[in-house]
Amino acid sequence: MRVLILGPATPIVFRLFDALKRRGVDVFLASHGVIEDDRVFNLGRVESFLDYFKFYKINHLIKFLQPDIVHAHILNHYGFMSIFSSRPVVVALWGSEIMLDPYEGKWLRRLILFLINKISLKKATRIHTSGSHVALEAIKQCSSIKSRTEFYYWGFPIPEPSSDEYIKVAGDLDLEFDIGKKLIVFNRGLSSVYNPEGVAKIINKLISLGVDRRRLIVLKAFSSNNEVNAFKNKVEFSKIVFVDRLLTNSELYTLYKKTSLHISIPLSDSLGGGVIEPAILGSFPVLSALPSYIEYAKKNTALVIHDVDKELDFIVDFIVKEMWMNTSSSGLAHYNEDNVIDKILSTYQKALG
Repeated sequence: MRVLILGPATPIVFRLFDALKRRGVDVFLASHGVIEDDRVFNLGRVESFLDYFKFYKINHLIKFLQPDIVHAHILNHYGFMSIFSSRPVVVALWGSEIMLDPYEGKWLRRLILFLINKISLKKATRIHTSGSHVALEAIKQCSSIKSRTEFYYWGFPIPEPSSDEYIKVAGDLDLEFDIGKKLIVFNRGLSSVYNPEGVAKIINKLISLGVDRRRLIVLKAFSSNNEVNAFKNKVEFSKIVFVDRLLTNSELYTLYKKTSLHISIPLSDSLGGGVIEPAILGSFPVLSALPSYIEYAKKNTALVIHDVDKELDFIVDFIVKEMWMNTSSSGLAHYNEDNVIDKILSTYQKALG
């Protein structure tokens, strides 16, 4: 089978790429804005929303590579760019493009994004997402996709480094960032969808209680410099460890092995690696009350937050009491690479008919 993945050049997409290769799939990856990575066909930078209308870029690539399946990520981006594909298109819904984009901003923007979603859903051969609520909302936006839509977690565990690499990476991280032990990690970045206001309130309360700065870790992730600067006005950076770059797989693994709790409280999300990856390595999740997160918490161990302002004292009291403990990850064995790839390959086969 030959597969063309269209998606952002993020760790989760690269892990999908690598996992498919390990299964013997002939796989290619194309992305916007990628520089100096020979694994990726560079589609150029996105200068404006009009770049999403350059369907010819995808069509030319499909004609050149002749894939059996196009696997497009984010409905109103690569999914939309694939609507004229000559091959079956599997679209992965990430969450916010369904839950937020058609409902925010001025009426014309909302209308355009709703129409883009509807067209892209209608054209997709198969659709999958990690959140049942995302699937249900997508069906509301285009009822004809009900029989073509499925939900399952499609993330992958962080690859475990060798013992020697783990020791080296741990030392390098300590030198670069002065990281402590039994960490409290805010791992989703500072984009507005990830609720930096709520994150700041929790951090400020922890600081006021004297929690060691070396345990308060905030990841920049894919946040912009403007988002970082805005966050600096909410939190005293000298009282936290701010990881101001993307971490490698080995660095993430090492960081999460030292993490007691990770806080993921976005305003919109399907169940993603930001929840599962640290939990697999023994960290306790503190989550916002999104439907996919509530479903996860019912089956696994997690604290669900409904309102940061109203529950702040309880949240922080829980964190302070629990931050010395690691949780068992034995119940998360089903979030493994083979299980995920089996589901994705099944979706591909359904798309092929």
